[in-house]
Amino acid sequence: MSDYIPYVYIIKNKTTKLKYLGVRYAKGCHPDDLWEKYFTSSSLVHKLISQFGKEDFIIKIIHKFPNSPEKAVLKEAS
Repeated sequence: MSDYIPYVYIIKNKTTKLKYLGVRYAKGCHPDDLWEKYFTSSSLVHKLISQFGKEDFIIKIIHKFPNSPEKAVLKEAS
């Protein structure tokens, strides 16, 4: 397993139907960390987690970009 895999993800709250598209490219990031150690940088998502719990979300990794944070950021923006 590579230690560094930037990725683009989407999170959907089941109750509110709100969706959040994000990118993670921090040093040492890995898709396995999403929703285990990393819960996005969005204050709205954190508020919804507090309100409805982690279980009230659907999480999906859309694309992985091993060792290419530039491509991950471009993909999120497109």
